[in-house]
Amino acid sequence: MSNFSINIIDPQYDNEHDSVDVQVIFMSNRYVATFFTMYSVRVIMDNHAKSGESAYGKYFFAPNSLIVRDLKEETLYAVIKNLIEEDEFVSVFELIDKGDD
Repeated sequence: MSNFSINIIDPQYDNEHDSVDVQVIFMSNRYVATFFTMYSVRVIMDNHAKSGESAYGKYFFAPNSLIVRDLKEETLYAVIKNLIEEDEFVSVFELIDKGDD
């Protein structure tokens, strides 16, 4: 059972180099999480190394997020479907709107 739909908040992005916020409608509820590529995490950490954030780039942390190989729509769907099937969806996604029952 994995009937869901997604809405990419900013549909103008690079599949290999960016991060995107994704809303998911699942079981009448709306959830959100941020998907990062490995490249985007590296850029963030490099910037933090210069700015002093995150102990000068020694770590990366972002709540309600995950790292993926790319941001292609089929990848996003496959990841979300797998998270639902493995009962890990609510560990990653934040509930932002409880739908009507």
